[in-house]
Amino acid sequence: MLGEDQWEEKAEASHNAQTDGVVGHHGDTPHPMPEDLATPAPEPNEEELIGADSCETWCASNAKTWTTKCNWSRCKTCSDCASLAPPPPPCIDKNSRCAGWKSYCKAQSGKSYQVGGESLEIYCAATCTDCVPTPTPPPTPPPTEPKTRGTFACVPEKSVAKCGKCMETKQCASGYCCPYMKKCVETSSTSCYYPIANCRPMCYDGKTKDECAAQCGDANYPYNWAGDNCA
Repeated sequence: MLGEDQWEEKAEASHNAQTDGVVGHHGDTPHPMPEDLATPAPEPNEEELIGADSCETWCASNAKTWTTKCNWSRCKTCSDCASLAPPPPPCIDKNSRCAGWKSYCKAQSGKSYQVGGESLEIYCAATCTDCVPTPTPPPTPPPTEPKTRGTFACVPEKSVAKCGKCMETKQCASGYCCPYMKKCVETSSTSCYYPIANCRPMCYDGKTKDECAAQCGDANYPYNWAGDNCA
């Protein structure tokens, strides 16, 4: 069995790769296939429909199978045909080369081509038809784990050393409580070890814990980080 990237030629003698000027099995051009090798049943003419109460009434009483009758223009709207209608193909191009094959689509060439065992109109549906691609919904983000809440003793003013965890600047022995790391630093160039609160945007003094919880990446900040100021 040929793979997806190997073109199959299924053409009648008068309609083949050579007469159409296309390349062989290993090229990048789809090959034509016959429209329909089966002889379709003739559609009823107007004289046959005279006297019928409606198209659907005539179609229901006709001895042909619904598979045949649903191909007749006068019977396509019958309710029995609804369940026989194939679902529309997905509006996608199954190959990045589809855009270059637009001239082989039936609307442009007037012929039916196939690739990978499918008609070009299905294999390259977005290129060959007027369908609108259905956007792929973004993946559902994983549920956010609630931040834990610890119990800490209160923190006296100016008691936290350099790079110690802090909630506010008044807890730091010197410098200030970095609004990004939530650790006591001497200057903006002071580096500290992990973990850090990772607050973006930064959580400045005066913001509530609930406000900071939504903008800080560390799971322990602010509820399981450090104690509040002693009264």
